[in-house]
Amino acid sequence: MKFKFNEDLSAELSIDNEFIKGSSDNINPYQLVYLEDSDYRQEQIAIRVNDNNVIINTAIISAGLGGIWPNVAIAEKDRIVFCCGKNITCLSIPELKLLWQTKSNDSVCFCIYPYQNSYIIHGEMNISRIDENGNLIWQQSGGDIFVNLQTGNNFLLTEDCIFAIDFNNNHYKFAYDGKIIND
Repeated sequence: MKFKFNEDLSAELSIDNEFIKGSSDNINPYQLVYLEDSDYRQEQIAIRVNDNNVIINTAIISAGLGGIWPNVAIAEKDRIVFCCGKNITCLSIPELKLLWQTKSNDSVCFCIYPYQNSYIIHGEMNISRIDENGNLIWQQSGGDIFVNLQTGNNFLLTEDCIFAIDFNNNHYKFAYDGKIIND
């Protein structure tokens, strides 16, 4: 997944599960390594920053059970904010310095959306809102996970509220201040 920051500067996110911390046999070396020590194998997100199609910086970060889906990241002026397993991670561009990382879910974060100098996160267990510095503003959970196999669109942001459907087909409506809206 590729993101443009200006005419020359871009970043690409990809999965690299072959990289092993401390190994000299890695095919893809990284300048910055943000990998957690874990007893189980985790997804790993690779980030490459390009200036005029020349790689100028690289990093790899633990993503737990996360992956790369549509709406997984937001490219801002000088940073990228993205879903990374249970966390929302913010890296500076082009340095790839870890600015902050916030646990937003107990399982996996699927999507992140900008909202009034903050972010709305669709996670498997929680719907969350965090501010631009990674501080949790609010978090809501449902009767089951926010994944529904019966509907194509189980999470929707409108001008007035957030709609979500859980695994048991329960429908939820949240105000942007985190309150549950009962119709």
